[in-house]
Amino acid sequence: ALALALRAPLLLQLATRAGRVVGQLNARQTSAMNVANAIAAETLRESRAVAALGARQQVVAEYRAAVGTYTDVVAQTLLAETVLRFTSLLIKSVSEWVLLVWGLASVRAGRISIGLLMAFYAYERKFSQGTVVLQNMALELQSMRPTCARYFELLDREPRMSYNGTVPRTFHGEIELRNVSFDFAQHGLASDAAKRDRRHERADEDAGTLQGVNLKIRPGEVVAIAGPSGGGKSTLLLLLLRLYDPNGGQVLLDGADLRSLDVAWFRSHFGYVPQEPALLDRSVADNVAFGMPSPPPPSALSHVLQLAGADAFVDALSSGIDSRVGEGGRSLSGGQRQRLALARALARRPRVLLLDEATSALDAEGERHVLAALRTLNATTTVMVAHRLSAVLSADRVVVVVGGKVVESGTPAELSTAGGWFQRNFFPPIDPER
Repeated sequence: ALALALRAPLLLQLATRAGRVVGQLNARQTSAMNVANAIAAETLRESRAVAALGARQQVVAEYRAAVGTYTDVVAQTLLAETVLRFTSLLIKSVSEWVLLVWGLASVRAGRISIGLLMAFYAYERKFSQGTVVLQNMALELQSMRPTCARYFELLDREPRMSYNGTVPRTFHGEIELRNVSFDFAQHGLASDAAKRDRRHERADEDAGTLQGVNLKIRPGEVVAIAGPSGGGKSTLLLLLLRLYDPNGGQVLLDGADLRSLDVAWFRSHFGYVPQEPALLDRSVADNVAFGMPSPPPPSALSHVLQLAGADAFVDALSSGIDSRVGEGGRSLSGGQRQRLALARALARRPRVLLLDEATSALDAEGERHVLAALRTLNATTTVMVAHRLSAVLSADRVVVVVGGKVVESGTPAELSTAGGWFQRNFFPPIDPER
């Protein structure tokens, strides 16, 4: 009886300790699986680049290594569970044999009857089944602890920003940045998402950093943001969209701090075209209407496609505006994807239009068409990150950002003779000896 009484807590303690080990192994197993899946997804997404660069063997080796790590952890997990179950079975079998030997000896000595022994043995079998159930429950609970801890950590996490705020009655599109500073590292953004947002900046630690930026943009003004890569140009657009909050200073819309405004409200007045448009595996019409409360009427859809210079290639598609564009718009060229993204932004009839090198994949004729169309949006405040001279010259004003600071601001004509970064890079002196 004493051996049976000690067996239950011993088995539960064993299951608890083994469960912790299995839980840690399960966490490692999930991490290893995520690494392997990420390699596979990235390779499929960039399959053309992998083939063109002859990197097939490299990515296959990386994937095999990741899968190997995963299978090793799975093997360790199975080994730990097997050892636990074998040890539990051994303890259970030994205790039953001890009970049987002790019982038979007691029957022979006349201390108990054979009926009492059989009854006690039957009760022991029932008790043993309950112990096994408790042991399995303890093992499952301990195994799930890391996953549950991560789940509740995410549930308890407080949002970095509040999405609720005031909704002004009118919005004219005036933008102002007052002494704005921002740094991805100080903002605690070492995540993959933050790294993707820095993809157009330099690869060093200072990429995307802003330092004391002061800038005011009038309603309806077209402003080009120029400067070297990594200066923080794209970061400015992310702050205007309030995808991130600045570490210091204020971003103002019509004089109101962006943090005090309702996020859904002001974003509904923004149009944003990144350099790498995000298109879905849906029809052209669905991609243009994506994010809008209701799809635009056919006449409005046709109009924005014309403004973006996308009407010709859309009409040439097999099903026109009902043609699916493939995942990420893979069935379209880079220029076609940019035109479609621009049409989507224009369909929102934005008060503020943000363009992050939105014409970089267009040919000269296509760019001229788009820039001319943008000039017709008189009531729209336009901020465009640009590296091409043609795009810069189409702006009312050029702001040069170098090292996270505004170093020049003026009309293209003024800056072309100012002797600064703009003149050196867009209007370099001609060497007469060449």
